[in-house]
Amino acid sequence: MSRFRITGMTVAFQGVTVVDGVDLSVDAGQVHAVIGPNGAGKTTLLNAATGVIRAAAGHVYIDDVQLRGRSLDSCVRQGLSRTFQHSQAFDSLTPWEHATVARRAAQDASDRTVTFAHSLVRGLPDRPVCELDLWGRRTAELARALAGGPRVLLLDEPAGGLDDEGRRTLAGLLDEIRDLGIATVLIEHDMRLVHGVCDHATVLDAGRVVGSGRPADLANDAHVAAAYLGGAPSGAEL
Repeated sequence: MSRFRITGMTVAFQGVTVVDGVDLSVDAGQVHAVIGPNGAGKTTLLNAATGVIRAAAGHVYIDDVQLRGRSLDSCVRQGLSRTFQHSQAFDSLTPWEHATVARRAAQDASDRTVTFAHSLVRGLPDRPVCELDLWGRRTAELARALAGGPRVLLLDEPAGGLDDEGRRTLAGLLDEIRDLGIATVLIEHDMRLVHGVCDHATVLDAGRVVGSGRPADLANDAHVAAAYLGGAPSGAEL
């Protein structure tokens, strides 16, 4: 049984289909990348799964139980949390306050996950998030997402803008999140990070799945190379 499933997700804007019947399945303790060129529908897929936008069709399941309505608050109560590509932090709150707000919304939160979230904020300055650097803001948002004790975590380009040290630290955190048994979906353009931490990847192009498998195997898939790399498979770039 998969920890997290999306089935038949379809999104259209003004008659144009931007996510077209996407299926996705992630096991507990697995880090699953969603990759593809800009405009492929990656963020739209997560937005539809969490009720940020309305889907034309599709269902979302955690442990084979269909989510009862999709909005950000209902998702959190049912064990699904996320971060966003662009910061959604509360600028006036400290990292600890971010985690505290999320903890109050939790139901049956894992003590290990909550403890891990608190360890993240303890490593940050006790100042409003607006005064922190990019890594501090990203870490505060990750801690907030984890403090509710989710079974499923969706991360939208968490490595964007980070330097090499930040990306290495993020990779270590993703490994620790895997050890907590959380099913993680990661939208990412940094292929080194995908290769380094992801167990599986789904490739989107024009809203459709064009490949799914281990990142190393997808690098040699001709259909994936044509959609994602614009040419023949290289075996090294994906």
